Amino acid sequence: MKISLCTIVKNDAILLPRLLSSVLGVVDEIVIADTGSTDATIDVIKSFAVEHEGLVNFLHYEWKDDFSAARNFVLDHASGDWVLVLDGDEFLEPCNVTDLRSTLKETRHDGLLVKIRNYTGSMADIRGEVELDAVRLFRSHYRYVGMIHEQIVEPIRRAGGTIGQSNLLVHHLGYLDEYRKIKRKNERNTELLKRQIQSIRQQDKIHRWHAITNLLAEYQVAGRWEEVASQSRLLLEEIRANKAQRKLPFLKRIYHQCVTSLQRLGRLEEALRTAREAVSLFPAHTDTQLLLAETYVTMRQYAEAMDVLKICREIGDVQMDTSNYLVGAGTYISARLMAYCWLQLGDDLSAREWFMTSFSENMSQAGVIAWLVRLTPEPQVAHELERLIHTPQRYEEFLLPYVIAGHDDAQVFIERARQQWGDQAFVRRAEFAYAIRHESKPCLPNVPRPGDYVRWGLWLFEQGDVSMAIHAWQQAGPQGTYLIRLVQTGEEHMKWEVATLLDDLLATRSTRLLSQYSASATDLSHHFSLFLHTDLKGAFTTEAFLNGPSGSHQEWEWRAMLHLHQGSVERASDALSQAVLPDGHLSVRGYLLAGDVEPKQRTRRLQDALKRYPDSKLLQYVRKQHFSHL
Repeated sequence: MKISLCTIVKNDAILLPRLLSSVLGVVDEIVIADTGSTDATIDVIKSFAVEHEGLVNFLHYEWKDDFSAARNFVLDHASGDWVLVLDGDEFLEPCNVTDLRSTLKETRHDGLLVKIRNYTGSMADIRGEVELDAVRLFRSHYRYVGMIHEQIVEPIRRAGGTIGQSNLLVHHLGYLDEYRKIKRKNERNTELLKRQIQSIRQQDKIHRWHAITNLLAEYQVAGRWEEVASQSRLLLEEIRANKAQRKLPFLKRIYHQCVTSLQRLGRLEEALRTAREAVSLFPAHTDTQLLLAETYVTMRQYAEAMDVLKICREIGDVQMDTSNYLVGAGTYISARLMAYCWLQLGDDLSAREWFMTSFSENMSQAGVIAWLVRLTPEPQVAHELERLIHTPQRYEEFLLPYVIAGHDDAQVFIERARQQWGDQAFVRRAEFAYAIRHESKPCLPNVPRPGDYVRWGLWLFEQGDVSMAIHAWQQAGPQGTYLIRLVQTGEEHMKWEVATLLDDLLATRSTRLLSQYSASATDLSHHFSLFLHTDLKGAFTTEAFLNGPSGSHQEWEWRAMLHLHQGSVERASDALSQAVLPDGHLSVRGYLLAGDVEPKQRTRRLQDALKRYPDSKLLQYVRKQHFSHL
């Protein structure tokens, strides 16, 4: 029994060596067709063929804008009993070859599902994993159909064949940012899909619907959210009219496209209705439940979101699905989102517990380590955390929050980062922050970079030397230009984003700049919780901020707290009345503040809070310490 690897490639020189080396010892033959490469792809193939004489059958194929035609050309030249199909941006996880061959000999199926793990983010920092199960291993007499997103399942089933499951895992790197830019697949795929949809007969509904979902996926990549929203809704309406909801394996994908686009467009009520409809159809599908939870979070309905997140964790991660599914939806992602909800509700104890749960379930994920450092005052815990970090991206998340917390031994970790990863920007930033926290004047490095001038200018601005700050920013590239515009235009004329400068604002403790210009920051509410957990919260104690006309519930709670400290109960009460969440309730912090505003109602406020948030660790602690009779 013989296995053939069949693949088509074009300009895949960067990743192709990994594909070829991953199948050595697994397949008996490699049939590979180049469709017009202009990089070193052909050289890579020829070099590999010389090293492994007799293994490679190298072909040239004239591209005809038809993926099935190209795939079938390669299949026509394969001599194996079974075919494994991979692309140039994929590679095979090491597997037990004996078990694989035994499975292929014994199975009665004609095609086997292979788990495809798609990575998102960048090659330097992978941010997420999305999996799906696809038939990539099948008997060699079958042929593909479909101009793009070519299908093999349909021909197998049409011939009376069946589909089984394999234990193979394929890693797909083609969605990473760098590779997308190199390949420029989006424009090509969009045009091919439009042509494919036009060529499908109107009565062939399922085939046409599936092609439209693939087109919508390309629109998502291009950020064409209006088109995704309108076309996905029309598609759902057509499917309902044909009473085909239960028959379509890709229906979950359409709902996800629709809800995500509505969220991006700010049409949150529509997004919520659509997400609820999806859950009613697929209540046991974790990703669909997570979609609903994310919609609630976007709408600041945190209690409702947490109820759904509990369901996600009860169901657990999706194990197999021929539509894309998110790795971690039922584990670390839902735990991380649970932590975020508690953070927004002002319960740091619960947030820390859930961040720790999320970290224990995936120590390499982004967005958790920094919060664990901020929420854990004991340096010993942070030291244990640091020992578990093995990449510069995650170490960056650890280092700056640890320095900002003012720990005396932070310099040890700065030097450790420099020794391990060199003089990177995040190391320089942490060093600058350390100098400021330990009351020594920061300085520019001997060979300054644009980021160094950004921080130097921010520090000068904090000292009140605006002209020298502008002089520094003139040497700081685009971020420097951004800051010059901000301070020269004035807050009432320029809207700006905190996210553009966030890490440097934190490093330089830029309380003066934030206090002067926070009112015109369009994303302050998104970052306000972070500021409250750093030494920049002093930027939000001015009369201008206290008298601000608007803000998130956290901003109003902070105002109420400051008014209470100043002895102004009436102003605190007025501020707290503005802190009500969209669901009509206060947050955990809000209920506790309400008890401080009206001490005689403290017991009732705590009871109301526990009724709304029975899982709150902070409320349970307060009850145990001060209201043990409840």
